[in-house]
Amino acid sequence: MAERRQLPPQIRRVELARRAGSKPVVRYQLTVDTGVVNGKRKQLRRRYRTEKEARAALAEIQGQVNAGTYVQPSTLTIENACADWLKSRHRIRPTTAAGYEYVLQPVRSELGELAVQDLTRRHIDELLVKLRAGSVVRPRRKSP
Repeated sequence: MAERRQLPPQIRRVELARRAGSKPVVRYQLTVDTGVVNGKRKQLRRRYRTEKEARAALAEIQGQVNAGTYVQPSTLTIENACADWLKSRHRIRPTTAAGYEYVLQPVRSELGELAVQDLTRRHIDELLVKLRAGSVVRPRRKSP
């Protein structure tokens, strides 16, 4: 006879009704506290097919939270991140600010709609290839 193990409090067994009315599908729902952001408690909630997958995910996420390497999901885009960074540069000359905007323009035009958390090395490499090939249109720099 198989040994029955008790689930940790973060994992819950959930039965989902099937569309065709046959047997219900069993999933394991994981709910983990991932920290506090802006004074609000944040939790991660995911469903897994097997208990083993849910336990592995729980161990991995808790390890990241305890090590301080867990990153909260965010919808911040590259365009917004660049704009925020440019706004944060207070004590610089106007020519320096214009130079920053000029340099960031290809990044903003090619990758601006992409979420920062989805940015990969491949995106950067593809942008560099386009820049070297001259296929990215850049505005003309004004002569001083």
